[in-house]
Amino acid sequence: MSWVSTRDYYEQINRGVRRRTSPMASAPLLIESLDFEQLWGSASDEDWD
Repeated sequence: MSWVSTRDYYEQINRGVRRRTSPMASAPLLIESLDFEQLWGSASDEDWD
């Protein structure tokens, strides 16, 4: 998991929207991106507070 997967999901969602609507359409999305390195460290340290 990384920013790359976020980009891939965003691209797939917008391709689907364009197929269903028009070539200039895009999905109205708000993306919150987390630093996966911090989450990974919490998971391995069992520190979820």
